[in-house]
Amino acid sequence: VFSPDGKQLAGISAANRIQLWDMAARNLIGQEMTGHTQTVNDIEFSPDGKLFASTSPDGFVRLWRSATGQTAGQVRPLSRAQAVAFNADGSQMLTAYCTLMGLNYCRGIGFQWWDTSTSKAAGSPMAIDTERSENLAFSADARTLIFNECTRLEGTRCLSSEIGVWDMETQTQIHRLVETHTN
Repeated sequence: VFSPDGKQLAGISAANRIQLWDMAARNLIGQEMTGHTQTVNDIEFSPDGKLFASTSPDGFVRLWRSATGQTAGQVRPLSRAQAVAFNADGSQMLTAYCTLMGLNYCRGIGFQWWDTSTSKAAGSPMAIDTERSENLAFSADARTLIFNECTRLEGTRCLSSEIGVWDMETQTQIHRLVETHTN
């Protein structure tokens, strides 16, 4: 994932580690970042590029300083983190996590805002009921969430799905995109 100014690249390397690259110098910034005990599944930069966050099924969302690659904090949502996004000024981040787990998918999605300077929860958690959700993503300003929801299962295979589009401020669905596939 590129920083907002395109000068840095944060990527997932082997053994649950993160690498931060200076794109102009083509050098690694600091050492590989460690801390997650399972695969890193999402990395997002704050709008000003000073911080970035990483999520993992290990249950933690870790904050990192972009200038050095050093730890800036960590939070632990109520369940495994799926996605993260920052608000417009980077003072808060929004995490999405599974409220109910199926086999490798969420059966409900919860959300929590966090203060990035203190790593403390900001406000109460929110939740959206879903049947089977995967592939969560926030808009750059964290105001909109999209996720894939399986609407027809055959065993463990999803035969048709819909993409839900949610307004995070009002906590309401604003659109549903229908997708049908055969494999």
